[in-house]
Amino acid sequence: MKNKTKINKKEGFVALISILIVGAVGLLIASSLLLLGIGFSRTILLSQQANSAMSLADSCIEEALLEIRESEVGNSSGSNSFSSGSCLYNIESTGGEGRIITAKGETEFAKRKVKVIISDINPKILVWSWQEVGDY
Repeated sequence: MKNKTKINKKEGFVALISILIVGAVGLLIASSLLLLGIGFSRTILLSQQANSAMSLADSCIEEALLEIRESEVGNSSGSNSFSSGSCLYNIESTGGEGRIITAKGETEFAKRKVKVIISDINPKILVWSWQEVGDY
């Protein structure tokens, strides 16, 4: 009878250790999935913020183009504020009808810069290039 009691105690100990190991592995997997979800959400938020910053920069470029169209301004600057962020633009004359417009759109977590080169403004504005840049 003593032998049966010892065997049952050993089996109970093995079962308890097995449950603890399975529980720890399950907790590790759940934690990993939670951290991956948080990282994925952050990546999506940053991507949305970057897209918004680019749209803000483009809106300032459009405003600068409108300013050039209305007054054929040579050198000028301006800014706009929106609920999602803000943008700044600068118009620089390169001589004759050439202009360079630079704009920066900013949101809470992202900044984007755009540079537009204009070769002619009369009779129509002729955009030579329009691209996102790292710095002007």
